[in-house]
Amino acid sequence: MNVGYAGLVLLHRFATMFPTCYSSVFPPESDAIFFSRVDEGELDQHMPLIHACHHVPHHSCRSREVGTSTEVTFLPSSCSICPQATAASTTMFAVARYDGVGERLVSAVMYLAFASFSNLSFGGFLYNSSFDDEQNIHGMNAASTLDIMSVYLGSNVSQLNLRSSDPRFDRCWRGLPEGRTLAMKGLKSVLVYDQCRALSLRKDLFLLSQPFLKALRQSTQLLRHRADFFCSRHLKVAIHLRRGDILRTTRSWWPGKDRMVPDSLYMNLLRLLRQLLGSATEIHIFSVTSKSFPSTSFNSYRHLGAQVHLDGDILEDWAHMAQADVLIVAPSAFSWVAGLLNSKCVVALKSYPFGYLPKWIRLSDDLNEADHILSCIHQKTNMKF
Repeated sequence: MNVGYAGLVLLHRFATMFPTCYSSVFPPESDAIFFSRVDEGELDQHMPLIHACHHVPHHSCRSREVGTSTEVTFLPSSCSICPQATAASTTMFAVARYDGVGERLVSAVMYLAFASFSNLSFGGFLYNSSFDDEQNIHGMNAASTLDIMSVYLGSNVSQLNLRSSDPRFDRCWRGLPEGRTLAMKGLKSVLVYDQCRALSLRKDLFLLSQPFLKALRQSTQLLRHRADFFCSRHLKVAIHLRRGDILRTTRSWWPGKDRMVPDSLYMNLLRLLRQLLGSATEIHIFSVTSKSFPSTSFNSYRHLGAQVHLDGDILEDWAHMAQADVLIVAPSAFSWVAGLLNSKCVVALKSYPFGYLPKWIRLSDDLNEADHILSCIHQKTNMKF
């Protein structure tokens, strides 16, 4: 195959079509290879990205029996965030994702929120260990990813992974409901597959109720994690810049301009924050370097007095984002999940939709809503400017 041209070439072996409502076996394996020529002329290959969602272990549903499957009796031994309803209630299991840690947590949190909303017990994740053991996503192996997820959720995720051979469920649903409930009466165990929908396309964020978010914040270890970069009693602003996994090509950006917030917008925002909040306010930038974005590409932020933290420990970055007085999230699952933990002021950009929560502040490119940040700071911290 000739890949000696600028831009992106996608090779995709299409998965077979799904049944409309539920199926005995979810999608078969699907893979994708993305080739891109970066500025230095090197060829980068990325595989399998979001298609890792489709690696689902074999199982069956009572409506369509397959082979000699066994009834699921597994329940998590200790999970502070897992909903546990009455003994007679239905137990929900979920299909685990196998891509980046941020996307995995988005999926896990939404599963847990759905179980809580529907008054279901949560049993765990249908987990394909043979696939995960072979992958190294965003520089992390499966063990590291599960450990990080455990700290975020405050429960041992490895113990939530169902490794039964060919488990059987009473019913299997493809996709979480959007404003409706599923018929669970008489069912002991059900399996739900979330289909890896993008945050900007989700219509079930209403599941993230304040009671659920409160329980998540009580369970996580990150709000008790040390935040050593915060070294004063002044207001603390954390900004996530999505850079390291964005590839610069000769024509455009990958995975798209909707993920690449320009430096000019951030520069205007930093100047405005300095003007509104004063020079004593701590402003911290969290990002990752790459060949397209070396450390020197962040000098403009340093010149405006921001503290720039690059290639840091994931848990430390999240701890600072979750504990900041103001968190400005990027169009990225990485800072989105940190935003769920932050009970103070979370700011998102209208031009880069990525699953807003109702209480988040949405800024236009002209930053006209900046007074909402001041109001939030006064309400949540009692600080006045």
